Amino acid sequence: MDETTQITMKKYEILPYKTEWPLEFQEIAVGLRSGLGSHALRIDHIGSTSVQDLAAKDVIDIQTPDEISSEKVERLIIVDTNRWDRLDRLKNLKKK
Repeated sequence: MDETTQITMKKYEILPYKTEWPLEFQEIAVGLRSGLGSHALRIDHIGSTSVQDLAAKDVIDIQTPDEISSEKVERLIIVDTNRWDRLDRLKNLKKK
């Protein structure tokens, strides 16, 4: 690594399991299903927040089938970012 290379690492806190995680996934999945229409054959909640009683980062990981282009999902994420930002702000308010 030379002097011009910079690595930024985001720190995550590992939290005890939250019963809200499956509900947060369902809210996100509804938005994705609405935007993807007939392409939404499967939307899966994956990662540590999908495992009941497992401590995890407070990040909902989602997987869609390979048939769905990443560009289409990215466009949906951009469109729905405001809603997700509001969810993040609400979470932060609840933590205080």
